[in-house]
Amino acid sequence: MTTNNSCNFTLGASGKVLTSTGTATSPTFQPYPEGSWIFIEKKTASASATLDFTTGITSTYTTYALVLSALIPSTTSSLQIQLSNDGGSSWLATNYLSGFLNNDYNSATISNANSTTQVLVSTGTQPTSQGVSGIIYLYNITTSSQPVIRTNATYTPTAASFRAFQTFATNTATGINAFRLSYLSGNIETGKACLYGIRKS
Repeated sequence: MTTNNSCNFTLGASGKVLTSTGTATSPTFQPYPEGSWIFIEKKTASASATLDFTTGITSTYTTYALVLSALIPSTTSSLQIQLSNDGGSSWLATNYLSGFLNNDYNSATISNANSTTQVLVSTGTQPTSQGVSGIIYLYNITTSSQPVIRTNATYTPTAASFRAFQTFATNTATGINAFRLSYLSGNIETGKACLYGIRKS
């Protein structure tokens, strides 16, 4: 006869997940496995000048991911991410080493740009488009090492076109603990951005 022990386990704790311990044994609560994405915060734009992430960015994680979903500008503009090492009291506007690439789906031509004052995520995004979607990876966050930023984003200017963007960047500042999304001009009319911490070993 098989005994049902599905209720024979203790209550879990924050930051742990119910995990199987094998056949015919009760599951237990264990820390999230290495590489797990842990949700921290969601920001929803509504004619927002910026989307600021200033909480939950601690030494618990050194790698973070920002997932962008259809960030639409109020006017044709370029999306950027800025960093802070004082919790968002001020935002770094110098000492970036940022390389930006973009190309259309039906073109072999890749355009590039670089900057020391900002990290571009997209360029020429129109308010009539479907906005910018993609993922921004941020490495070496809250550490004494220089942060590294890698973005992969897409943008659909019209129903018949598609554009992809990539950025590789760093900044000489360390101890990064806040992120800001904004368009260089105008507001973020609609869209969402979710921040995740990626669990380290």
